[in-house]
Amino acid sequence: MVGPMTFKKITKEDLKKRYLNEKLTKKELNDLAEEFFVSMKDKSFEETGFVNSMYGMSKLHIIVFTRIFA
Repeated sequence: MVGPMTFKKITKEDLKKRYLNEKLTKKELNDLAEEFFVSMKDKSFEETGFVNSMYGMSKLHIIVFTRIFA
């Protein structure tokens, strides 16, 4: 439940669309993870649309990663 709840808290629609892209690749998901880590490090997560939850974002990434390989 944490992953879907975290997804709902993402504030930028274009960011949500990137996670929902059915043709998302493993590399693109890795890029999203890197963008998230950078935004947490420089505290720009609010401007970039990410959620301030390492745990929640990790669960979201696991769900999306599983979907890529399903």
